[in-house]
Amino acid sequence: MTRLMKSGELTQLLLTVIRTKGPISIREVLKKINAITGNDYAYSTIATIVKRITKKNMVYTTELKKHGRLIYQYSFRNEVPKEEIATILQSLISKFGLVGIRHLGQVFNEKLTEDELLEIKKQFEESSLYEV
Repeated sequence: MTRLMKSGELTQLLLTVIRTKGPISIREVLKKINAITGNDYAYSTIATIVKRITKKNMVYTTELKKHGRLIYQYSFRNEVPKEEIATILQSLISKFGLVGIRHLGQVFNEKLTEDELLEIKKQFEESSLYEV
């Protein structure tokens, strides 16, 4: 078994799995996460995180009747609340600083100068979303 992920890391991985594979059941999410991480997370752990992100409106639920049973499937909500985005960005900046912003730019194929990085950080820190 590899290192267990922190709650925030596991939540981000779970959101990625739902975004890329959804609609998907909790049991299917559990299988994917255990395969990706090499860990053996409990069903209840994944179900608790899914319940939390559903309450935060980050994913939504649909019902599917399969073999006479009702199965709940989860899909990523494309319109994530600004507060959640702010929390994720705040975590990125506090954990990784300018390196995290630079990496985010690379993800979007944007080469950011040092001045641009500092300006992004300054703008974010001055915005009202930063204080969420």
